Amino acid sequence: WQEMYQRLADAFRTLEALVKEGVITNGYGVSGNFLSCMFSTTGRGNLYEALALDRVVESAKVAGGEDHHFTLAQLPLNAFESGAVLGRGSVVPEASEGDCKLAEELGLGLLANRPLNALPLPGVSSGDWGRQGATHLQLRDKKPMGAVESLLKRVILEAVNEEGATLDNTTLQQLALRLSLSSPSVSSTLCGMRQDAYVEDVSKVLAQEPFSEEQVRRAYTTVRQAAEELGCEKRGLW
Repeated sequence: WQEMYQRLADAFRTLEALVKEGVITNGYGVSGNFLSCMFSTTGRGNLYEALALDRVVESAKVAGGEDHHFTLAQLPLNAFESGAVLGRGSVVPEASEGDCKLAEELGLGLLANRPLNALPLPGVSSGDWGRQGATHLQLRDKKPMGAVESLLKRVILEAVNEEGATLDNTTLQQLALRLSLSSPSVSSTLCGMRQDAYVEDVSKVLAQEPFSEEQVRRAYTTVRQAAEELGCEKRGLW
């Protein structure tokens, strides 16, 4: 992997030059599946293909010195793929606290992606009688509602509900978006909106206060527990 970080440093040198030329005004970033992400970009357990965020920063320092312009990281974060918040200490000791905390320590901004499309739970069928297929676990309300999705919605609601709160009419997609956006250190969550209904969902989420960090961690932890009870093959994930 040393070659990968050397290549990153080479790429960063070009980006640093573009900053000096004024072509890039504020900074640049890297989108990747970092150490705390449960899956690699190939969909396999993320053990040997992950980038270490602190080593990416070191590559930026090689390219641009202490005043480098590497300022932003992007990673997947959703109700099931929550390693960036909860960490994966039993699998990857270096990722015990998660990349959200590490990004804060390194002074990096953080973007989340795939808030509504989780990779499927290994060993657990999803959708209605498995008809959804194995590509993604879609975190949204639908008719008919799959058993896994229904369970995840219920446990998330129970985890984030507080006395006096009214979340009964909240959809799974709104819960999932709000969870991702409320995660510690996350400044923005990327979500495609191809239909008016998608825009309405996002607008409703943005009109609400973020969940507290305690609610977020409780929800992610509860989802992990529910996945294990469903028979999820967690080895290599967390």
